[in-house]
Amino acid sequence: LKTIHLAIKEQLTYRLAMINGAMTNLAWGMFRYYIMLALYGTMGSLNGMSEAAALTYVPLTQSLLAYLNVFGSMQISQTIYSGQIGMRLLKPQGFYRYWLSYLAGKSIVNLMLRGVLLFFIWMIFFPIILPDTLGQWGLFILSLLASWMVSHLWVVTVNLSAIWSKDARGILRMVFASQQLLAGMIFPLRLFPQWFQNICRMTPFPAMLNTSIEIFTGVLTGTEAVLAIGQQVLWAVIIFFLGKVVLRLGLRKLTLEGG
Repeated sequence: LKTIHLAIKEQLTYRLAMINGAMTNLAWGMFRYYIMLALYGTMGSLNGMSEAAALTYVPLTQSLLAYLNVFGSMQISQTIYSGQIGMRLLKPQGFYRYWLSYLAGKSIVNLMLRGVLLFFIWMIFFPIILPDTLGQWGLFILSLLASWMVSHLWVVTVNLSAIWSKDARGILRMVFASQQLLAGMIFPLRLFPQWFQNICRMTPFPAMLNTSIEIFTGVLTGTEAVLAIGQQVLWAVIIFFLGKVVLRLGLRKLTLEGG
């Protein structure tokens, strides 16, 4: 809890950056909104996704991208190069517990200031559909928590590649750019050809964002939604244990120098 509290205070220190980020999200979201509007034209539905759901997808993804860290982060890799990882490994709370707590603190601030607030602004000016029932709201919240776990466990794991690379920025940029497409951030996965959707479903990326969006907009309901959340939880477990293995192998190679 102390780590979460410190991360919240750190994030709130840069209020102007938060405001600028929210305004950028809003402006970019409007651009994407009108592209989606033009795409649908007079069509009421496309590949099982209604126009109303697609238009809600835009502000929802813009509101959640910071909370879910969709663009990724290289902060952990920098601690490997600076040697600060040694301090993290010596702390009794453990490497994963520390970073997940730290990232949770940042996400709480981003959810409130760049998520909920931004979504309410969208609701004032644009038509948005909301979940119809308390059950759908509950499934969305569960899915959103699972999305957070998948996304941030992935961020921690891929940052560990810095142990084997003198400069992991290229690797991380390629991974994070790919995950934006495969997670459904750039475009709803439902609007892609079926073969591409099938490829995406074999990866953890849709579980980072797309599943939560489809539950919120009613594309996934009932049993389908429950099964989709189960897949998210499964991916979170797989990535967690994969990360543990990567960290254990990396510690055998990691060499820190200092005085």
